[in-house]
Amino acid sequence: MEKGYEERVADLEQRLSGIEKGLQQLIEMKENNGVRIPKSDSGLKGEKAKELRERVSKELDGKQGVRCYSFFDNGDVSSNSEFHTGIDTLILTDAIESERWFNAFAGSERVEILQALLKKSCTGSELMEKCGFSTTGKLYHHLNFLINTGIVQNDSGTFHLNASMVGNVLLMLLCASNFIRKLDK
Repeated sequence: MEKGYEERVADLEQRLSGIEKGLQQLIEMKENNGVRIPKSDSGLKGEKAKELRERVSKELDGKQGVRCYSFFDNGDVSSNSEFHTGIDTLILTDAIESERWFNAFAGSERVEILQALLKKSCTGSELMEKCGFSTTGKLYHHLNFLINTGIVQNDSGTFHLNASMVGNVLLMLLCASNFIRKLDK
């Protein structure tokens, strides 16, 4: 029995999808000097993992912890951050203060404002346009929250990220990006 038109189209689409995945893997291998790094890679393994673990452990005085470096420059704001914290300190972080920080990233509107300010400093009207706010009240509600947390600064109507907070903002967006990638697989 011959397949119908829709079944043949579905088969072709499935085959095309497989070919596209294969091509994407070849492109990734070329970009990584012939080494295929799967998207689900859980990190370094073997000797490289051991070297990194030893270096970071030494930097953290042999304790478990997190070490992060960031460099940022958008022409308006420049930041070079390095911070490291032991696991014990992270576990003892004040939950109420942590909630205030997380709330800065709790709404898509605030994240859009931060993403826009990562590109360049903006006036209120520029943020209205870039982020698609329908009212100034809504924009300034979120901006004031970000200003009160110390993440955003207002210099005579031009808003920009506080340079001392840029590394923290980048780390939050990195965590979100990694979380989203894990959900996608």
